[in-house]
Amino acid sequence: MLHAASMAHSASNNGPDVTVVVVNYHSADLALAALAACADSAGELAVQEIVVDGASGEDEVRRLRAGRPGAEVVALQDNRGFAAGNNAGIARARGRHVLLLNPDALPRGDAVARLVAHLDARPHVGVAAPLLVNRDGSPQDNAYRRFPTLVTLFVDYCAPLAAIVRGTLLDPHNVPRRWLRDGPVPIAHATGAALLVRAEAARAAGPMDEQYFLYLEETEWQGRIAAAGWGRDVVPDAVVVHLGGGSSDVSPVASGHFLDSISRYYRRPRTALTVVRVAAAITRAGLAVAVALPLRSARIRDLHGAYGALAAELRRRR
Repeated sequence: MLHAASMAHSASNNGPDVTVVVVNYHSADLALAALAACADSAGELAVQEIVVDGASGEDEVRRLRAGRPGAEVVALQDNRGFAAGNNAGIARARGRHVLLLNPDALPRGDAVARLVAHLDARPHVGVAAPLLVNRDGSPQDNAYRRFPTLVTLFVDYCAPLAAIVRGTLLDPHNVPRRWLRDGPVPIAHATGAALLVRAEAARAAGPMDEQYFLYLEETEWQGRIAAAGWGRDVVPDAVVVHLGGGSSDVSPVASGHFLDSISRYYRRPRTALTVVRVAAAITRAGLAVAVALPLRSARIRDLHGAYGALAAELRRRR
């Protein structure tokens, strides 16, 4: 959908400034809210809206088309996953930049305009990521200082260790939060819940790997963007509220899709799953003690359940 106020600007560029791609699966209300928030956040920029629906059903598609009549709604015949959905949207994109936006991600203020300005001012940068925050404004970890390794995998799954180092200079994966106080920071990759990608960089990297159904597809893709010579930055003053769980009620820790993606991403899949097993065993031992305490929190109970489900899934894969 093109905003009338920016038609003259877009005409000089022969197309929209931004194409926003939202992959929907039984989340029509969230998807519509995300598109509306994106349109407001883009300001005077020209925006093309594309929603790719992963076989949610005719009623869902009708609601999407009625809710955003200016958007192109692509109704896939089956749900082939996040990578395939984004590829279908990117293939139809006409913008100078492409914003991948989860249905549960709501740009705040002028976040989209800030991300676009960042790429426009830095021709060597191919990816600009916002700062993701929870509904209450507390920060999420969505910017990473290096691509995943077996060390980062261990820390991510070893909850006691992660709780100690997360957000500090000792964290091997997440960008330390103190680095985000002084403006944009170069990163290795960022979470795909909200990600602005220069169209030229997307073309250089090629499509996302559709062998990934969910999780790590955007990480692998950003690795190819990096290999093509494009920089990646996080822009902390561009803020997006990420509600979480928009299309899934399963914790990523216990997700079979997550373990499938780990097996595909790492060159030594058996070693990677062994790392997960060891880290999970340490975490479960700690959680077993924590849940026995009278002051245990809801978060502890949720983690205990998630890691119990993870243990069951790992046993099934032996």
